Amino acid sequence: MTDVYEFHIAGLISPVVRSALPELVAATESRDTMLTGRVDDPADIDDLLQRLDDHGLIATHLVIGRQTRWHATPTRSRESRPRRVVTRAGPGEGREGQRTSRMERHMTLLDFEIRVTGPVPADIVRDIPGGRAVARPVEAVLRGPVTDQATMKELLKRLQALGLELVEFRRI
Repeated sequence: MTDVYEFHIAGLISPVVRSALPELVAATESRDTMLTGRVDDPADIDDLLQRLDDHGLIATHLVIGRQTRWHATPTRSRESRPRRVVTRAGPGEGREGQRTSRMERHMTLLDFEIRVTGPVPADIVRDIPGGRAVARPVEAVLRGPVTDQATMKELLKRLQALGLELVEFRRI
């Protein structure tokens, strides 16, 4: 069975290199920007995507991760501590006779990664808490059939002999 593989090469490739690899079809991936940050409300990501769209930027990739952070309740000195012990059963509710946890409140944060075509304006990045934009370099993508492991090894040797920096390869 013949599988098709993609080989991502750093930078552009010359016509000479293309002619040295006739079994592969070459294409160039345009430059994109990876935007990362953290928000506490999913609506903030929707707003960000809308702002990117308003600037004519197309989101090509979106990853959202959830992270929970606990906040400690403030500690009091012994003199100011109340005599009775209270625990929280829900917001604003308590029961006597049980202890209150010092780690009682939590907040869910959303880490995100968005890839967009083109550069992201600095004002958008500044508005994101912990926001960061990293421009990714142009890549050449070579696609073609690979019949077996021996063919794969030979192809990788040829790419290395041509002095190409292989960034990634995968079966598609």
